[in-house]
Amino acid sequence: MAMNIAAKKPLRRTSVATTAMLLLCLTTITSTNLVLANLEEKATLQRLVEKDYRALWTKKSGKFSIEPADRLYANSDQLTAIDTDLAAIQIAPNQSTRINGYRNYRSLWPRIFEKVGGFEQEIKNVRVRINGTWAITTFDGFGTFTSLDGKQTPTRKNFTLVWERRPEGWRIIHEHISDGR
Repeated sequence: MAMNIAAKKPLRRTSVATTAMLLLCLTTITSTNLVLANLEEKATLQRLVEKDYRALWTKKSGKFSIEPADRLYANSDQLTAIDTDLAAIQIAPNQSTRINGYRNYRSLWPRIFEKVGGFEQEIKNVRVRINGTWAITTFDGFGTFTSLDGKQTPTRKNFTLVWERRPEGWRIIHEHISDGR
């Protein structure tokens, strides 16, 4: 029989049952709160992809601005980005499709967009998976690339972003973009 050690008396079955019910309720509440927090995190990441990421990589007219990237990407040498289009753009001879470090990433894109008349894309099929302080988002991008001479080319890309939760919020630490044909 269970004992109430402080009172040195046997516990009644109702006390044991009540304690068990309270523990079950607390476990249920905690589990529910974790599920709700996970749903909120997923909604945050989905918004970051569908609004902020999309807006960053849209250039309708005027000058492209890389400034919004500061709120999306990790400002560190840890950032790695891979984009198969970089080989075709050729900012430098033998341009790699891989960029290491945010400083390099940030300095490259304004030079690329000087060679681009415009770019718009629609983001579809966003999937979010969270594991602690890490998250992965995958999605499809359907867009239109406009060259400086006005020629428009439809594009389809596959995106994978790896995010890390930092004190300032979710930040991209790895970006992989490939042809979606």
